[in-house]
Amino acid sequence: MTQLPPVLERQPPEQVDPAGAAASQDWERLVAALIGLSPYRAVLLPLLPDITRIARANRQIGTALAAVERRADFARTGRLRRADLGPDRTALLGFLEYIRFACPDFLRSVGEWPVGGMRDRG
Repeated sequence: MTQLPPVLERQPPEQVDPAGAAASQDWERLVAALIGLSPYRAVLLPLLPDITRIARANRQIGTALAAVERRADFARTGRLRRADLGPDRTALLGFLEYIRFACPDFLRSVGEWPVGGMRDRG
């Protein structure tokens, strides 16, 4: 049996910012704009600092965001459209969807939080 490589890999700290990526404060603006394209934006926006930190620390998502930033010329325009996501759309929107359904609010709403807690089985 072969082991598949993880889809989302954590980047070494020295490689968090791919070449040409937005400056640190622009990352948060870019992630906020990405969240604005998500149907889960109302739930995700309050988590913006955490989502930005996770996105920057993840090789696949960080690289995709850097590509989108360049494609959209986000540093200059401050705007992000769905079309700007290009081939990175699936990874980026999937990332946000994963966070939405893994966050404590959702897990609590379906009786799965705290993790390892006892549920009423009656």
